[in-house]
Amino acid sequence: MSESLHERVGASKVMKVLLLHPDDSPWNGSWSHTRWDLIIDLGFASRFVYEDWLQRSGTRVVSIYPFVGETESYRWVNTVLEHGRGRLFDRKGLDWWEILGVWSYQHLQSLYLLEQLRPEIPIGKLETLAATRPHPFARILGLLLNRSIEYFESESRGPIEGLGRKLGALRKLRPAQILEIAFDKWDPAQQFRRLVLQQKRAQLSDPLVLRPSAY
Repeated sequence: MSESLHERVGASKVMKVLLLHPDDSPWNGSWSHTRWDLIIDLGFASRFVYEDWLQRSGTRVVSIYPFVGETESYRWVNTVLEHGRGRLFDRKGLDWWEILGVWSYQHLQSLYLLEQLRPEIPIGKLETLAATRPHPFARILGLLLNRSIEYFESESRGPIEGLGRKLGALRKLRPAQILEIAFDKWDPAQQFRRLVLQQKRAQLSDPLVLRPSAY
């Protein structure tokens, strides 16, 4: 990027930066009562969404993902993984570093994105670094900047709130769907449901292919 973020908001001004969890919005939460100089979305949305957020919150919102570049982050992750290739072969010749590296790819790419973001936040001008709620990106950025992060919401939800969410989800289901979910959870081997549910056999003569359900 030719122009850094702190140059856009004013190089001589102290900054209040908010890290926005992907499940949150800038104007809906206790953080909306603070005037932020910059909001960094830890998720991804279109340019039109950020323009709308700017109009509604009065604060510029950017995503960390423009820092990914066209191929730069992929080359960087490949360079990191290259150091372990050819070292963990099993008896069948499988490189387990290569296999397991796929599971760490997203975390490595997020580290690259945050490394690219770090120079854009002037530590000397940074007054407040806050996050709407805990997120791996927020924790990593706090370590990279060597700054503690103020969280508006805790990661764990109380039992009452959790129960309310479950009851709200149940109200959207039909009784037959609730029964089916209960059987799937507590009777996976169909030991009891085959006794209480009437089995209907399809009268078909052609071969069939049984496909798994969507979930």
